[in-house]
Amino acid sequence: MKKHEQVTLTASEQQGVRGPVFIPQGASQDSYFIKYDIHDTGEGFPANKSLEDCLAFRATTKKLGTGFGLYFATLASKYLQAPIGITSEPGNTHVTLYHPVNLGQ
Repeated sequence: MKKHEQVTLTASEQQGVRGPVFIPQGASQDSYFIKYDIHDTGEGFPANKSLEDCLAFRATTKKLGTGFGLYFATLASKYLQAPIGITSEPGNTHVTLYHPVNLGQ
């Protein structure tokens, strides 16, 4: 990242999933979640590439990137049955993992 760019992580409670890009098999979209949101003020994802394609193994937008970061997020998403949401534009990208909360159900 460039010096003026920042990454922040926030966690909050939320009901329902907003803007899912990836929903693992068996995952709910309507329950309660702990929403882990990673906000990045960098250049964002390329407009000519679908956000779903960015989740594939070895998909990278960085010159020296490995393409493992978002792919790893999908592996965690599958294991936790936690949907992933992504919104991206230059200076304002959010990658969100919606971890389901089981309230005794």
